[in-house]
Amino acid sequence: MGFNLSSLALPLVVAGLVLTLPLLTLTGCSAMSPLSLPGLTSPDQQPRPPYPQGIQGQVLEFKGNQMPQVGTGPGGGAPQPVRTRVWVFAAPLMAPGTPDWSVAAAAAHPQWLGWVASDDRGQFRVGLPTGEYVLLAQYGDRLYLNSFQGDGHYTPVWVEAGQVTSLDLVNTEAAFF
Repeated sequence: MGFNLSSLALPLVVAGLVLTLPLLTLTGCSAMSPLSLPGLTSPDQQPRPPYPQGIQGQVLEFKGNQMPQVGTGPGGGAPQPVRTRVWVFAAPLMAPGTPDWSVAAAAAHPQWLGWVASDDRGQFRVGLPTGEYVLLAQYGDRLYLNSFQGDGHYTPVWVEAGQVTSLDLVNTEAAFF
């Protein structure tokens, strides 16, 4: 999910010359040092500071028959955006043996760092220090992530200095393919 806004420019007059300076360039996981992403809301409901790097993505949910091709089956359709909380944990994080995890159990976990809200389009952005994280989407009284490593840990996402990593959280439990 990259885009380039280098065509948006600021004209600057210096010694009678007009210079055009790009305002912003975003492409993939490019460096974004002049920007800051909003921080998490901590488990004690306090806002955390913004960071120049982090994770952005979308929470999506598939439902119904997705055969013979995604979005074309009877009763199926394109994935729908989900407005919810995205919970952030320090990685590595052992999964409870299922894609579902109760909010009560997750809230007591010592690796829970906080949450960020996705909007009506399911989009979220969160600034984080460099490191490894696991993100799960909240559905009612449970969290969901159906992505595991071979050793039973949830699949982590890496945040590198000055980079914004893209991650979509896709729930397929009510769909069949």
